Amino acid sequence: MNNHYFQTAKPLNQQLQQLMHRMHAHAPKIARVSYAKYNRDRDTLVTYADSEFQLWSELHHEKRLSKLDQLKRSAAMGVPRIIDDLAYLTHCDRLAFLRHKGYRSSAAIPCFQNHRFSGFVFLNAYEPNVFDSKSLLSLAPYIEMLQFAVESHSQVVKTIVEFADRLRTGSTVYCRDSYYHGRRMRAYTKVIAEYVAEHRNLDDEQVEAIAAFAQIHDIGKTQLPESLMYDTKPFGSQELMSARSHIDNGIKIMDEIVSSVGNPSHPSITLLNQIMRFQYEYLDGSGYPYGFRQEEVPLAARIVTVANIFDSMTTHKTYKQACSVTEALLELEKMVQQGKLDALCVDALRYKQEYLKQVIHKYPEPEHWGYEE
Repeated sequence: MNNHYFQTAKPLNQQLQQLMHRMHAHAPKIARVSYAKYNRDRDTLVTYADSEFQLWSELHHEKRLSKLDQLKRSAAMGVPRIIDDLAYLTHCDRLAFLRHKGYRSSAAIPCFQNHRFSGFVFLNAYEPNVFDSKSLLSLAPYIEMLQFAVESHSQVVKTIVEFADRLRTGSTVYCRDSYYHGRRMRAYTKVIAEYVAEHRNLDDEQVEAIAAFAQIHDIGKTQLPESLMYDTKPFGSQELMSARSHIDNGIKIMDEIVSSVGNPSHPSITLLNQIMRFQYEYLDGSGYPYGFRQEEVPLAARIVTVANIFDSMTTHKTYKQACSVTEALLELEKMVQQGKLDALCVDALRYKQEYLKQVIHKYPEPEHWGYEE
C-alpha cells in the first residue's frame, strides 16, 4: 500500500511555524503563515492551521468562497491574490481581524490537489507592500511543502475513517441508522469542539480530527450479535456486560486499521485512541471501563460522550420515544449537576439548538430499528 503522507509529523501549527522561519531566508518580513481548506460540499473556506496558534479564539473561521470575490477569482484563475496595504480595505471582517493584529500586507496562494482547488496558503506581514509575484515565486518550494503537510494530515484521518466505514458497511448489523448516526455524531461533535476550542486550547486541526473520528466511535458494535443489537428490551446485567465488550472490540479494530495504514505517528492518532478508550467514562468515576474521574478523562472523549448521549436521547428506540432537543438538553444539564458530564460541552449544544434540529431532520433514524423496508 502506498501511504502518501508523513509517517511521523508534529502538529500542523508547529510545522507552519517552522516553515515560516525557513521562508525568512527569502522573505524575512513574513510574520504569519496560515492555511484554509476548501470544503467543496459547502463551498466554504475553513481555517485549518496557523503559525500563530496561540491565538486560540481567532483561529476558528469559516466563510463561503462565493461571497469572497477576490479569492474566488484567485482560485478560478490559479493566481495569487496580493493586498499591498490592508489599511485601505474595510469590506471584510477577516481583514479587520488582520488589521487589529497589526498586519498590513497579505498574500493568498491558491493550492490544488489533482487539479482541483483545495485551499489557500495565506502570508501576512506587519509592513505594507511586502509581497509581489517575484517574491512569491521564490517561496514556491515552501508552499508545496506546506500543502503536502496539510494534505498529509488530512489523508491520515481520511484513510482511517474510510477503512472503518468500509468495515462497518460490510457488517451484518449495519443499517441506515449506522450511517445516519455517524453523520449526526460528526455534526454534534463539531459543534461542541468548536465551542470549547477557545477555552481548552483546541486548534482547527484537532477539531477536525475529533469530529471525523466521532462518526466511527462505535465501530466495535459491528462485532456484537444481531440479537443483542436489535433487542427490544433494556439490557439486563448479562446483556449489558456483553454490550460493553464493544469497547475492547473497537480498540482492537482501530489498532488493526492504524497498523494497516503504516502506524503513522500523528497527533490525530492520540485523539483517536482517547475517543475509543474513554468515550463511556463519566467525570464522577461512574463510567466504564476504567472508572476514570475528572481530568483523567481526555477532552476528546468528553466531547464525544456528550454528543453520543444527546444523539441517543433524541432518537427513537424500540423501548423508548425520542426526546425533543429541549428535553434532551435538560437531561444533560442534570447529568452536569450530578458531576458526570463536562458543563462546557453541554453549553455548546444549548447555543446551537436550531442547528441541532436541522441535523436530526436531515439524518433521521429508520422507522423500525435494524430493518429496512
